[in-house]
Amino acid sequence: MSAEESDDKVHESAELLEDSDIEIVDKILKEQNNGVIEIETITISTSERKKVSKATTYRNLVVLSFAFTCNFTAFNSFSNVQSSINKEDGLGTTGLSLIYVVMILANLFLSPVILSKFSYKWIMVFSILTYAVFMATGFYTAWATVVPGSFIIGFGASLLWPSQQSYLTNLARDYGTVKNMDHVIRQFTGIFYAFLYSSQIWGNLVASIVFRKESGNLTADFEVCGAQFCPFDQHKSGAIERPPEHKIFTYTGFCVGMSSLGAIVIALFLTNTNTESDNRDGACKNIRKVGALIVKSRDLKLLIVPAMTSGVLLSFFAADFTAAFVSCPFGVENVGVAVITYGVVLTVFSFINGRLAKVTGQYIIFLIAFIVFISVLITLRLFQLDGDSLPVALVLASLYGLAMSANEPAIAMLVSVHFREDVTVALSSTKAMSSVGWAASFAYSNWLCMEYKIYIVMVLYTLSFVSISTLQLRHRKSDKLYRTCCVTSTSEQTEECIKVSI
Repeated sequence: MSAEESDDKVHESAELLEDSDIEIVDKILKEQNNGVIEIETITISTSERKKVSKATTYRNLVVLSFAFTCNFTAFNSFSNVQSSINKEDGLGTTGLSLIYVVMILANLFLSPVILSKFSYKWIMVFSILTYAVFMATGFYTAWATVVPGSFIIGFGASLLWPSQQSYLTNLARDYGTVKNMDHVIRQFTGIFYAFLYSSQIWGNLVASIVFRKESGNLTADFEVCGAQFCPFDQHKSGAIERPPEHKIFTYTGFCVGMSSLGAIVIALFLTNTNTESDNRDGACKNIRKVGALIVKSRDLKLLIVPAMTSGVLLSFFAADFTAAFVSCPFGVENVGVAVITYGVVLTVFSFINGRLAKVTGQYIIFLIAFIVFISVLITLRLFQLDGDSLPVALVLASLYGLAMSANEPAIAMLVSVHFREDVTVALSSTKAMSSVGWAASFAYSNWLCMEYKIYIVMVLYTLSFVSISTLQLRHRKSDKLYRTCCVTSTSEQTEECIKVSI
């Protein structure tokens, strides 16, 4: 086929699109053109765009971010103290582990189906209410309440995160254009996570006030804390005292109320949007989509370890760092102080990273985070606690937050950018992998000493860095080989992009 014939075929495809309903079409043409020019692939991306004002877009972004901040103000602080106030028989960490086991199964088999049938707004309302149900188990903490509560929230959480990121992608789609879509997604994701990470401040501030001076540390032997901390060994776990029941009830009431407020805010103030596609496929077909994407997509394979590591890192801080370096040596009342420090840095740098990524790119930020995080892990392994070590523990918590501010947002951005046409399926897959990390970390939390947990996290984070570096290199080479040209149609409702190899 000659270059002219190939060009005619491209124009013919564009004309057909203009005469038909607005849809997303992906065509792949691989034609040899006698060395003159090769059209390696042609992707004509169209989407029906509503005229959405800047004020409306940012109002929805703020409403979404505020609602999630309310919910995770409650849940993050609630989960951070579980390893301390419910440490008997590992009830606290086992309950958290079950949440993510359920998330794994739901993300793989149920989430894609439900996300394609219902609007993201009402899915998020339902999902946040499941968080409130789980935290209500604080009024009566026992295996009979925690286990069912874990199943309920696990199902809800499997829907919450894919619907949130898909809704955020829709906001970017309706506000931006194909040419600046990546930039808008990065900007909106940075703003959202800046709000979200501030939840670490507010919830743990309340926890510090409620539990203040109510739980004492009965051991002066700091050698059993820190890297030597072993939660299964009473002689090496320190004497972490459970706070009085009335204080736990007060704190539980606050958590349930904040989570319910988040659901109400979304229900009343968030504008509804269409799902990413009007997908009416059956359950079996959606399950096959998830499996096929994991098996066939090289990009998704490279995100398996980073997504899994993300869950391990977050659970490591929530369950292990707080117990070994704060609760054991300084008491449960100081857990809130440490997590507030972590949350402040996490919030500030999430916002800064979103802006800085426009100049440096996301990879440079991730590289700096890797260096900081490995330094923190080495310090945790070698650090010897004493009575004056609380400020040092707070500094380590802040550096942990600095590193984490580049980790989870980076994965969300990579999924939104590289899987734009399969964003719902890709998000369900990555969240399932993240849930594996959460579940595994909470599962072994009560049965391994701290020094071994540090080694596990160090190895996983190094593998995660290698995977993201490989993904970055892969797409950098691809960008050098191809040039993408985007042309807006006369209707101003579609935009056509042709990827040409020269």
